[in-house]
This record gives sequence, structure tokens and C-alpha cells, in this order.
Amino acid sequence: MLLLINIQVFTLSKKNNCILWLPPKAATTLLSWILFHFDFHNYFLDTETNELVQEEKFLIHLGHNMQLPPNHLSMDLLCPVRNPYDKVISFTKMHVQNKEDFSREFFEKNLENLLLNPKSLLFQSSKIFDQRIPNFIIRAEKIYEDLIEVPFIRNSKLNSCGILEDMCTNKLNETFKIDRENILTTDTREIIYQTFKKEFELFGYSK
Repeated sequence: MLLLINIQVFTLSKKNNCILWLPPKAATTLLSWILFHFDFHNYFLDTETNELVQEEKFLIHLGHNMQLPPNHLSMDLLCPVRNPYDKVISFTKMHVQNKEDFSREFFEKNLENLLLNPKSLLFQSSKIFDQRIPNFIIRAEKIYEDLIEVPFIRNSKLNSCGILEDMCTNKLNETFKIDRENILTTDTREIIYQTFKKEFELFGYSK
């Protein structure tokens, strides 16, 4: 199980004065790859100086940091989102290697532990919008369209030359496909809806 370690690590771009939240299963591998081009890095808080210090280690994924640094209200907040039903199914798929092992029964059996366990990263991600509403969201279903709503991305050379749009068509970290209608039941839909109710309401996803 993925766990959120209780340390002060933040993902942000000092150059663009923007914080990035990366909740799991919302195209974060693709967005990490893209947003490295916009000077997003991980920082930790030096408790002695109260300064943000950039992590030096090489990363191919920015991680799933969902914390707010000091003075965060002076910065914009960018966050990817995804239809909660698809997000939960995708998260559960990480626990099997083969499509043949994934079934409605497997999903139901694991849903409570993966979604309702307070130590689960997925459960913790459902609480982040109680802290703050993002200035910009990037829907996994409309990545390019939403990215160019962010001024420093829209006005970038990466966008003006057409490369950004091409990058957004890549399917990084893709796994086997599952028809959600074959997996979800009335009960599991309700559990997911109640857990991610704020996301349904804020971002226009249909119950």
C-alpha cells in the first residue's frame, strides 16, 4: 500500500510562484514529465532556518506531495484531477499484475482497505480540498486544454512551438483497460461518491 509519509516536502516552482499538488492516479507521471520543463522541484522545510531547500536527488516523478508550504496564499496552486470512479479503479489496479486477476469481487474486497483506511494515500488525497481550492486544475481527461489555461504554460515556448500539445498525447504509466460499468455497483459508487463528494461538486464530474 502507498502511504503518505509525514514529512514536510512540497512541490513547487519558485520561478513561477506556483505550488503543485500531485494526488495519485491523476496522470501524475505525464504531468511530472511536462512540469519539469517549468522548473517544478521538490523542496523540504529546513526547520532551523524556516527556508525551503530544494532536494538534490534526481527524479523522474515528482511524487505525490499534497502539502502546503508556509505563506502558500501568496502562491498559485495547480492540481491535477480525474473522475473519482476512474481514479479509484486505477488505484486498485496497481495491486494486480494481470487483467485476468482484476474483477468486481477483487475490487469490492479491496475497496475498504484502499479507500477508507486513513493511512491510504488515496484516502488522504480525498481531504486536500478542505485545505484550499486550486487556482488551476488539470483534468486528466483534458490535459492540454487545461494546461494552457495556466498563463506561464500558455505563454511558453514549449506551447508556442506545438511540442506541449504533442507531449500531452503520450500515455505514460498506462495499464490494462477496464470498463468501469463492469466493476462498479450501486454500493461501491456510493462509497466513492461520499469519499470524493467535494471533487464531484467542484470539478463537474457526474455522480
